[in-house]
Amino acid sequence: MAEPRSIQTVTYTNQAERAGWLWRMIVTEESYSIENNQSYVKVSTYLGRESSQSYFGGTASVNITCNGESRSTSKTFSYPTYVNGGGWILFQEENFTISHNSDGSKSIDVESSFSTSDFSPYSGWVAGGLDLSTIPRASSISVSNYDLGQNIGIVIGKKVSSFTSTLKYEIGSLKGTIVEKTSNSNYIWTMSEELMNQIKTNYPNTNKISSKILCDTYNGNTKIGSTQSATFTLTIIDLPTIENIVIEEQNTMVSGLTTDIVKYVSKPKITVNAIAPFGTTIKKYYFLKGGNTYNSETNEYILENIQDSFLVDEVLKTRFTVYVEDNRGNVSIQYVEDKDFIDYVNLAINTTDIKLARTSNVGNTAKLSLTGFVYNGLIGESQNTISIKYRYKLQGEEQWSNFVTIQSIFDGNTFKVEELELLEEFNYRENYDFEFYATDLLQTTPASIFILSSTEYVYFFHKNGADFKGLTINKKQVPYFAEEEIWEE
Repeated sequence: MAEPRSIQTVTYTNQAERAGWLWRMIVTEESYSIENNQSYVKVSTYLGRESSQSYFGGTASVNITCNGESRSTSKTFSYPTYVNGGGWILFQEENFTISHNSDGSKSIDVESSFSTSDFSPYSGWVAGGLDLSTIPRASSISVSNYDLGQNIGIVIGKKVSSFTSTLKYEIGSLKGTIVEKTSNSNYIWTMSEELMNQIKTNYPNTNKISSKILCDTYNGNTKIGSTQSATFTLTIIDLPTIENIVIEEQNTMVSGLTTDIVKYVSKPKITVNAIAPFGTTIKKYYFLKGGNTYNSETNEYILENIQDSFLVDEVLKTRFTVYVEDNRGNVSIQYVEDKDFIDYVNLAINTTDIKLARTSNVGNTAKLSLTGFVYNGLIGESQNTISIKYRYKLQGEEQWSNFVTIQSIFDGNTFKVEELELLEEFNYRENYDFEFYATDLLQTTPASIFILSSTEYVYFFHKNGADFKGLTINKKQVPYFAEEEIWEE
């Protein structure tokens, strides 16, 4: 039905064909219907006198065209019909129903005319237009991009304060109603936990979902206009979380002495306890150490050869950093745990410094000098120690001697053995193989191999030439004489 409203009127007046006569058209928008998106317009035409009284009579053809719709009729007046100066006689009156544009706006063109051969003036014409009222239509809707779990603000552009709005959602293929006939202009949508879980379940490998808010506008129980919509992107950014990490030393030599991380020799196993968001799984675990990033598809990783450290209140620390990634590609906040750190020095014998020599050319004793590197400090509650040992055997044989332990001296993080005369006797006519080892609380070095050479002459010069021990010619041993002999001719 049409709503009452203030009448909007426009009047157009032109001279008729004969001076003194006027032709007038009055266009009135009397009301409009919100439900039908239509205005109701009345157009009236009149013949009048400009000043002095006069008269006319007979039949005239009259026409009104409004918004493209023409209506014609004939009008008969008795003779004489008087018109006073400034007076008007109604010729035609028509009511039109005007449909508005989808946005409620509308402008119309109107013209009217008459013609006759019975009286003077013989014709009149006038034209004009009217901007009709903009009829309130469906509320507009707007929404921004949001992350799943945030309250979603929906702005409703209401055209009339009494209108209500029914809001619905389309999130991917999921559809439902948010609220029915709310009177709010700004609606805050708090998504239910059930719907959020449904979204995560339906889109397990997606973190951005194209979504839409739909708005139907109502005047009472009557829907106004078409459904309006606004699109937005819903981002699933709920992150996996790390509850804790467990650091377990795998090197039993270290774990038997300390809970600290020992440079070079510790082998900590890092176990990550993480929680994946609803509808996801943990895809990968990342372990950051010493400027490197390692990853695993399981929650455990063993790190080796740890060297990086930093100082906190004069205490050395090393840092373990982990994070996880779920199957949507979302990553957790980095989890950090610091452990005390021992700046251990790798145990090593400096093989280039080993000096093993006989004390004389025909003697059976030998002396030893060597150097190396060692950690000179505490490991847990224990002072690190070092033991140097060696063993030997005749070259070419398989049987080694028992190990012999010798003492060394510390000089900072180095150790030394200087000009130590070995207690064993080594036949100067033979060659010996030696192996040297160093052992501290955590490590034993690889064997350092050295040869103690024979000092017996392997040649003898005489007046007839020279003899060589062990020389063969054509696979036959050449006799060797330790003393000069006279060969027979």
